[in-house]
Amino acid sequence: MSRRLDLDPAELGAGIYPWLTSVVVPRPIAWVSSRSVDGVDNLAPHSFFTVAGIDPPVVQFTSVGVKDSLRNVLATGEFVVCLTPEPLVEQVNLTGTDFPADVSEYDAVAGLTREPSSKVAPPGSPSHQSPSSACWPEAGSSAVAPSCSAGSYTWPSRRTSCATAGR
Repeated sequence: MSRRLDLDPAELGAGIYPWLTSVVVPRPIAWVSSRSVDGVDNLAPHSFFTVAGIDPPVVQFTSVGVKDSLRNVLATGEFVVCLTPEPLVEQVNLTGTDFPADVSEYDAVAGLTREPSSKVAPPGSPSHQSPSSACWPEAGSSAVAPSCSAGSYTWPSRRTSCATAGR
């Protein structure tokens, strides 16, 4: 008799999420920084994040549902991905709060500061003359922060998730 647990995603529906996040480990958390076309900076953790290619270099995060990060990336075509520094785990969790779209997590969560990205400045943003904010919440806290130009979006037919790839 097999001790393996067989799960049917069709039967579990949204209940598949805790299984996926428990089975695929370790799972790095992408701390995605983006800016809306209205100039509101967004910073949100995304638990579905990976390297998707090397030539060209591509990272990918998946938005489970249509959230500010996804709306901003679709509208501007740019974002910054930071690896989450352990000393800021509390702030990372707090930026996962469902703030209204006109509220910046940088302003709502204590201990976060902006540092300009050297590569991306979303087109259409009121501050397009200067680069968008990167997610360096404290100087040097996140050792890696690739600035990305969005390259593709994949919309599954029955779900509200969207895989966003940037290079």
